Amino acid sequence: MGPFIKIIINKNIVVFLWSFLIVFSTTAQVAINEFMADNEQTIVDKDGDFSDWIELYNNSDEAISLLHYSLSDDDDELDKWVFPEVLMPGRSFLLVFASGKNIYNSLEFHANFKIKSSGEPLFLCDAQGAILDQTPSVALQEDQSFGSYPDGGTEQFCLNYASPNAANLGNNQLIFSHSAGFYKKPFGLLVKDLTGDSLFYTTDGSVPSTSDVLFQDSMFLDFLYQKENHFSEIPSSPAQELISNKAWEKPDNRIEKAHIIRVASFKNGLQTSPVYTRTFFIDSTAYWRNLPLISLVSSPENLFAYDSGLFVPGQYYNSNLSELSGNYFERGVEWERPVCVEYFDTTNTLRLSQNAGLRIHGGKTRQAAQKSLRLYARKEYGPKYFNYPFLPNREIKQYKRILLRASMGVSFQSNATIKDVLAHHLVRDFDMEYQEYQPAVVFVNGEYWGFFTLRDRIDERYIAYLYDLDKDDVEFSEANENWWNLMLFVENNNLMSKDNYEYVIGQIDIDSYVDYQIAELFFGNRDWPANNQKCWRQKKNKSLWRWIFYDLDDAFVDAEYNMLKHATLNQESVSFPNPPHSTLLFRKLLENEAFKHKFIAKMAYHLNQSFKLDYFRSLVPQIKNSYQKEMPKHIERWHYPSSLSDWHNDIERDISDFLETRSCYMEFQMREFFHLSSFDFDCEPYQINPEDHLSLAPNPSNGFFYIYNNSSSEIITQARVISLSGQLVFSNSNLHIMPQNKHYFYLRELSQGTYILELSGGVFV
Repeated sequence: MGPFIKIIINKNIVVFLWSFLIVFSTTAQVAINEFMADNEQTIVDKDGDFSDWIELYNNSDEAISLLHYSLSDDDDELDKWVFPEVLMPGRSFLLVFASGKNIYNSLEFHANFKIKSSGEPLFLCDAQGAILDQTPSVALQEDQSFGSYPDGGTEQFCLNYASPNAANLGNNQLIFSHSAGFYKKPFGLLVKDLTGDSLFYTTDGSVPSTSDVLFQDSMFLDFLYQKENHFSEIPSSPAQELISNKAWEKPDNRIEKAHIIRVASFKNGLQTSPVYTRTFFIDSTAYWRNLPLISLVSSPENLFAYDSGLFVPGQYYNSNLSELSGNYFERGVEWERPVCVEYFDTTNTLRLSQNAGLRIHGGKTRQAAQKSLRLYARKEYGPKYFNYPFLPNREIKQYKRILLRASMGVSFQSNATIKDVLAHHLVRDFDMEYQEYQPAVVFVNGEYWGFFTLRDRIDERYIAYLYDLDKDDVEFSEANENWWNLMLFVENNNLMSKDNYEYVIGQIDIDSYVDYQIAELFFGNRDWPANNQKCWRQKKNKSLWRWIFYDLDDAFVDAEYNMLKHATLNQESVSFPNPPHSTLLFRKLLENEAFKHKFIAKMAYHLNQSFKLDYFRSLVPQIKNSYQKEMPKHIERWHYPSSLSDWHNDIERDISDFLETRSCYMEFQMREFFHLSSFDFDCEPYQINPEDHLSLAPNPSNGFFYIYNNSSSEIITQARVISLSGQLVFSNSNLHIMPQNKHYFYLRELSQGTYILELSGGVFV
């Protein structure tokens, strides 16, 4: 038996000991020095193809003829590809492309086989067919090679820096005197490597090269209070008069900053280590926040260059389409940029540091100054997953993608930044999928970028996480033939028919649908249903379609707005946000009495259980408080919200006031829309003084209001509604209201104005 060969594989890959039956020639000194099985961009052959390759090395001082030597990936056919007459000088390299092209050309050799990236052994045999060298079966990532270090040595590694036809570079390791994180005082940073190579570094997020600064001795990291703004001074949107979301403005003051250090080792001009990225905060107060912090570091051209920067209008901006153009509206992998992600929790502990992909997220909101971001874990950058439980209310500890949602989803005219988060919190117990959240602070290339909210990224993987499915077993309704066939059936058939109705509810999760509709209706989402509607099902089992709740930035606008009419509108002239195709399913299902009763009952349930005023009144301050400490710095950075007082006031006006009255209006609208004489929800009389026998609510109203009898006796009275000019517009000469009960008035035909409700001759019995 041949000797044990120790294989050391770096970067969280298990270390293996491989044992082989290898017959070594005592005189042979040619070996397989390096190979690559997934060449994406390392080297091209003469045809311009990125072919697999094998590098041989003559580790002797004498030339060796390779005539009749052979290479193979099959131990049953060791002479699969045989060398022609070729002489390898001493200490030289020879490259053979494993392309399958079978070319015998002294300028470029091509074997007649390819290498499996999933792993297979390779064999080098001498002219007599004896095995000179054999490699283990190793699965390799894109552009990763496997080889000896030093050249011709017995120790072999997965090499992050391939060097075809050149000396292998190994994987040098760097050691830092201080960990990334938070420090109260300045200090000198030391960085050492294991092999004595030269270290070069940058401080602006750029990937270091030999043209950057040589690291010598130590680097002093001082306070940055007086450092001028740089990246935050670069406009990230058109001017405000050209867009509806908040536009970029120059920060008022010097914003908060961190030291960004990126270091790599080099030998003979070639990189011999990964790029090490570290973020250091030097602050006398250390970390005072109550939120996690994320540091994103990428080469400046990836984010701010005119032709390639993600954050700027750039070359793709069209002044005639200010709200829909700019570099940030470009999509796809071509507009994904490499980024280093460091995640610090609220105890200042670095929980995650890895390279990943970065893209802009969102639709029209990409025009805003602060942009939502997507992070992608890919093997091309490093680990295939983000191994951290970012969202406390999820049991998920491993993510492929994560979303950083910006605060500028609403119109810049509203400062109520917590709408979407609040709505998702309120529907956690609904029978539908929704997005969890975690507020966080973000720095970009060492400069403060404001608060964001970590969210689930809604895609196949998100559903797979929730239901323990394979991502390929998930399908969404968009462009799905089965879904649109179902919609055609709904459109062309009468759902009053029991058979037709049962066919439809045999395709959709009716409980999920009802909960979803109620949530959208209650919060008054105006950017719906033609937008922000998504459902999914499992492919294999053809399970029922379920609904996903997301993007409520355009909700909480008008408590009086009748969403039942909005969601059932059927006018061909309307193109957005509720054209006929978007309201079709709800309209048609309401034809069926069973569905109608189910919907009414579930609405009453949620109004009683899920949308309680006491819950609203406690939850809004709770969510607001999670952002409040960060808000002054965020406003200083983005001028949005317009001020801290405006933020408080708009949350009160747009959210709290909405929630105070919404349940009442929903009750009125349910009674009116469905012509209900009774409804299992009694709107809390929010304007009632306990000392008053009679109360009117809501006031002002849209003509749909009630009188509440707060006494212990029945009231018999006469009621008249009179305009300020004295005109009688309504009368009821015999009005009875039982104790602790209401009488509703439906006076929608009244013109806007001020009216007097006159009660006369009333008695309590």
